[in-house]
Amino acid sequence: MLVARPNGNRSADRIIRRPRLREISPRVLRFDTRRQPLRLFATPLLLLYSFMLLISVGGTLLMFPISSADSQFTPAIDAFFTSTSAVTVTGLTVVNTSDHWSSFGHGVIFTLMLIGGLGFMSFATFMLIIIGQRITLPERMMIRDTLGGDRLGGVVSILKRIVLVVVAIYAAGFLLIYWQMSDLFSTGEALWQSAFLSVSSFNNAGFVILPDSASLEQISRQFRILIFMGVLIALGGIGWVVIVDVYRKKRFSRLSLDTKMIVVPSLFLWLTGALVFFLSEYSNQSTIGMLPLHEKAYYGIFESISGRTAGFSTIAFHSINDLTKLFFTFLMFIGGGAGSVAGGIKVVLSP
Repeated sequence: MLVARPNGNRSADRIIRRPRLREISPRVLRFDTRRQPLRLFATPLLLLYSFMLLISVGGTLLMFPISSADSQFTPAIDAFFTSTSAVTVTGLTVVNTSDHWSSFGHGVIFTLMLIGGLGFMSFATFMLIIIGQRITLPERMMIRDTLGGDRLGGVVSILKRIVLVVVAIYAAGFLLIYWQMSDLFSTGEALWQSAFLSVSSFNNAGFVILPDSASLEQISRQFRILIFMGVLIALGGIGWVVIVDVYRKKRFSRLSLDTKMIVVPSLFLWLTGALVFFLSEYSNQSTIGMLPLHEKAYYGIFESISGRTAGFSTIAFHSINDLTKLFFTFLMFIGGGAGSVAGGIKVVLSP
């Protein structure tokens, strides 16, 4: 610190240096050297790592003879492709799901699409909630990203509601499908088929294990089952957050803007797809041309809902007309709602 002290003559002022205590005092920096415990969601890349691990475990299990119907090893490319398709609820297959895989293999695929549909991060976090572990801010951000939301507030409570609602939908779908399946299969087979179709439908996965059937041809005349599956596909295609919002607020006028911006375009796309399918395939004898009018309408609605996001088919889909192929390609490109299990560019939320 510089101080000018007068000495009678302004030009003869002396400069006296008075160091301040604060300037000469040493500054001590303390660092916490304790190692922080590793958290489950320490990095945003863990979402990718987790799905890669899940795919790897599923693919490895599907390679083993226990997973194939003929008790032979499945080629790695087929096993890992199926595992990836199940985890990402894509529904693409390179082998006949019903004939190639054993009951154990079907169970592996069921588990993969169950966890993949709900989201590995959401599934793991819900397990942490059950055992009472505290959920930190990074974990909440991971849950938000997994669910497709943009807000952190109340994300854990939203996750709890979502899991409960999803489990209730699985159970309701299972019971309704079993109500009709019980007349077609033995009790054990009907129970397993109903559970598999319920999860596959709501997750928009498109996997089917009906015997001697590439997709839903075996139950194509079971219209009640198709209605139940169509509702499950539609619910899964609009997203869990939307379902919870509708469940809580009940009335359309009270729904959030985000929910309205998903529900309204989805209804429009489903109805438009059904109309295009109905008109385009009306006279096609290889698809619905020989069916009565009301059955043509049934197939049109179901194929529109399923073709947009799930991939189930009740007809010989390779025989559809070019116009139908073109429009359904457009529907698949759009896909489902933001934050849903469906693919596509998404019916996005408001900014």
